[in-house]
Amino acid sequence: LLEMRFRDLLAAAEQLAYDVVVVHADPLTESEDARVMSIDGVLLLTVPAGRVRPTVLQRAVTHLEETRIRVLGSVLVAGRA
Repeated sequence: LLEMRFRDLLAAAEQLAYDVVVVHADPLTESEDARVMSIDGVLLLTVPAGRVRPTVLQRAVTHLEETRIRVLGSVLVAGRA
């Protein structure tokens, strides 16, 4: 259901001539939403500073690449003070 609705949303955005659409999804460890939404595009990982071990992040990227999800890169997000 998410995949069908999301594709409709992207089609509508295309009609409005957006160059880039950024969608923030739940963490990969909690939901499949990000993987489903990135099937026809790319995935940009947001990584909370100090909360994800490098080995965990590398395993996630490897898994994404194995499932043919294109990982564009990552953004380090500062934690709350």
